[in-house]
Amino acid sequence: MDSSFQRFARSPQVRVWAWIALSALLLYLALRGVNLNDIWDTLSHADFRFIGLAIFSVALNILFKVARWHVLVEPSKKGVGFGKLTMSLMTGQTLNWFLPARVGDVSRAYVIGGLGPGRSFVLGTVGV
Repeated sequence: MDSSFQRFARSPQVRVWAWIALSALLLYLALRGVNLNDIWDTLSHADFRFIGLAIFSVALNILFKVARWHVLVEPSKKGVGFGKLTMSLMTGQTLNWFLPARVGDVSRAYVIGGLGPGRSFVLGTVGV
């Protein structure tokens, strides 16, 4: 049986507010000691066409990675959706920024493999 606290901790509202609080804390830690006027001055002189092009190229790169991974996972016939693959890829890349030894790639195999295709099969697709 679940305790009251476990049910409370699993509720979607608690998770959303926990993520908002964590995001606010990390944003504060990232921006403390940063002069916001310097950031504004730099952005006012930036060419937003190049910024938009950079964002577009990163988004396109992610889209193609997910499409490639979807083609590799599809033979398992387990119906892992494009959205779940995207979320897993983005989470894995974020983990790779912070943790050594490509832990994010292992996490991708663990999460997507647990949805049905099998962890060793998905780890093979990550390796490809």
